[in-house]
Amino acid sequence: MTGFKLIALGYVASGSMALFGQIPEVATAFGPWVQYGALGLLGIAVLGQLYIIIINQRDFAARMDGWEKLRHEDSATTNETLSRLRENCAKTTPKG
Repeated sequence: MTGFKLIALGYVASGSMALFGQIPEVATAFGPWVQYGALGLLGIAVLGQLYIIIINQRDFAARMDGWEKLRHEDSATTNETLSRLRENCAKTTPKG
């Protein structure tokens, strides 16, 4: 949720800076500063998007680790079951 808040903050702030730059007195006095400020605030939105991407990748890696652990446990259980089955078959099969 933090990433979405950063994105919203960046877009709202940069939009308000752009609107603030439309005021004639401000535009003449601080024109370049307003433009660079709006660009910097858009950078906040980009950082919010980057944060979301990183968090999603971290969560995906955690899910993959969980699946790998589950597959390992299933494989160990299957191997154990097959070993017991092999032993039981060897005991009950008549020789000869």
